Amino acid sequence: MSSHFYLIHIKGIAVGNEVLAGTDQELEEVLFGAIKNVHNALKMLQLEEKIEVSMPHSVAVFANSIPPSYCTFKEDDVLVYMKPILEFFSQINSPFYINAYPFLAYKSDPEHIDMKYALFLPNYGVHDVKTGLHYDNMFDAQIDAAYAALEAAGYHKMEVRVSEMAGLLLAMRMKLEPLS
Repeated sequence: MSSHFYLIHIKGIAVGNEVLAGTDQELEEVLFGAIKNVHNALKMLQLEEKIEVSMPHSVAVFANSIPPSYCTFKEDDVLVYMKPILEFFSQINSPFYINAYPFLAYKSDPEHIDMKYALFLPNYGVHDVKTGLHYDNMFDAQIDAAYAALEAAGYHKMEVRVSEMAGLLLAMRMKLEPLS
């Protein structure tokens, strides 16, 4: 791999995708070891400073995210696996990756989430009493929720990056009327 590194420009390796949001406990249990193995392999090749090791997460790892400032990781089934991963990522300076799908959040709770808020359309938004911030779209709120969960877990300096975002957004946006 090291002889081809400069030809293919690898920037990062994602170990799994939304593993901690699933139901495969066996996979969750071996995830941290897999992350460390990938990092150690890069270290042996002297590429650990050039290639980032990461793991994208679903918003399903959060216990609550409304309002964003109150967001935490799920205690029993996520945090036990998340904590060592976050600690390792903080040591190797890897960010927290989130797959942000505002439309899916709306679909899972249409009684409490305004579709226009989820789709970046004009709406009344959501006010976070704790921070005083006003959110006019769910995407921004999901990102801030990730920062709040990291802070609550003790990782307030960890950067949050978006690894995936809904492609349905544009198709849905064209079918809705603006807020009147």
